[in-house]
Amino acid sequence: MNIIIKAQRHSRFPRLKISIAVQAMALAVALGSSPCNAAAEAGTDQPVSLKAFMGYGYDSNVSVSQTNSSSGQADTLADLGLSASFKFFKTDSQSLDVGYDFSQTLHQKLNQFDIQTNAISMNASQNIGGSTAGLLYSFNFIRLGAHPFFDMQFVNPSYMMPLTSQIFFRSSVIYINECYHTDKSRNADHIQPDVQLFYFFPGSKTFVTVSANYQREQTKGPEFTYSGYGLRADMTLPLQLLAIDAKLKAGYEWTSRNYDNITASLGARRYDRLGAFKLSSEFPVTKKLSLEVQGQYIGRNSNLASANIDESTVEAGLSYRY
Repeated sequence: MNIIIKAQRHSRFPRLKISIAVQAMALAVALGSSPCNAAAEAGTDQPVSLKAFMGYGYDSNVSVSQTNSSSGQADTLADLGLSASFKFFKTDSQSLDVGYDFSQTLHQKLNQFDIQTNAISMNASQNIGGSTAGLLYSFNFIRLGAHPFFDMQFVNPSYMMPLTSQIFFRSSVIYINECYHTDKSRNADHIQPDVQLFYFFPGSKTFVTVSANYQREQTKGPEFTYSGYGLRADMTLPLQLLAIDAKLKAGYEWTSRNYDNITASLGARRYDRLGAFKLSSEFPVTKKLSLEVQGQYIGRNSNLASANIDESTVEAGLSYRY
């Protein structure tokens, strides 16, 4: 499973978007107690925050992982996004935010692969001594082409604690429910225990994150039920380019899945091995306007031929924050 909110653009793996959003929210908690706190808290007193994004990209193999469908064709696309959040309250020990996220990809030729996402979310946190308990809920309505594709609910309770002044530990459980409008056999319940470590380099805004998870997904159609695990590593590095404070991010994710039951077209049990590498950077143009550039490679090896995917994407766009 891979997920949807606002951190990753034009992904063929909607769950990967949500997993990245979870990483971002966990990072915000860690930053709140880290040596980077002053920079992280700048501007967060505003009750309302908005972000708009408009970009243009290239996809070497337009595909949709949920249906194991790959076009085998390259295409260019426009990418639009809008995010809004409202802070109901924030004290020294508690916070509650609600948000709405919209994203839309528009392919030049393969418009049957256009993905639109509308998501509403709630994010709450409670400090307990030096630790933080959190709860994230999101409901996502996803359209593929011009038609409803699936609805997804996402729940993520978590607990984060400092181990040292530079190291933070986070444990969480992710629950996902997916309800498809077309192929009901893919309706799924997904449980994913997850652990993360954050390390902040002394005297620097550079930090790394490593995480591991176990995945169990049960589907209405028995051939799609699987167990698996995932490993992930990320690094964020501040850059100084021509007196501009830029930011570089690099990440790699590995996922292994073994399916419980025989896939009829294979006559055997299916397996998937997925690796994803992403490199992105952000360059401030003004205080509120930024240039965002990213590249990503996704490779999936499976004994089911239609599930094999090699996909590279590049994109550049402008984001405006208010």
